[in-house]
Amino acid sequence: MNTWKACPIYACCANKHHYATCASCAQMPCDVWKATRDPSMTDEQFAQSITDRVNALKKAGIL
Repeated sequence: MNTWKACPIYACCANKHHYATCASCAQMPCDVWKATRDPSMTDEQFAQSITDRVNALKKAGIL
């Protein structure tokens, strides 16, 4: 029996909404993204991290 728990972002994207990526969701970046922050980051670093992730989806042609 597996005892692991899915990443909250993956659980929302794939399990709840059945999307291949968050790019399919109109709410991206959503509260789940904002709730799963690295506590060692400053507010500015975290905001940049979200921007970087959105830009990575765009660069990959996914968004």
